[in-house]
Amino acid sequence: MNNNISTLHCTNIYFGSYYCYKETKYGFDVDGCLVKEINKLNSDGIKTIGCCCGHGRKQGYIQVAPEFVSKMLKFRYEQLPIDKNGDGQWCFKPKTILPFC
Repeated sequence: MNNNISTLHCTNIYFGSYYCYKETKYGFDVDGCLVKEINKLNSDGIKTIGCCCGHGRKQGYIQVAPEFVSKMLKFRYEQLPIDKNGDGQWCFKPKTILPFC
């Protein structure tokens, strides 16, 4: 996995839009800058259930099925806190370096 700063910047793309999506090798779409990392995690047997690069406005995340949390921690992923609304459960900070204002 390449940990260099992503070359695809979604900073002008709004949340909920699909203008910066690219297809993974498993046939589903994610923010283009996370494709390599999601492909790697899926190849390693981790089921991802959501992700977002943050579009330069918020912290990006990778969300996994609950049974894969311990495996993500073994892979030294940083688990993100759950917010006051309960959002962020099973979410981790991507290792891909993303723009974040």
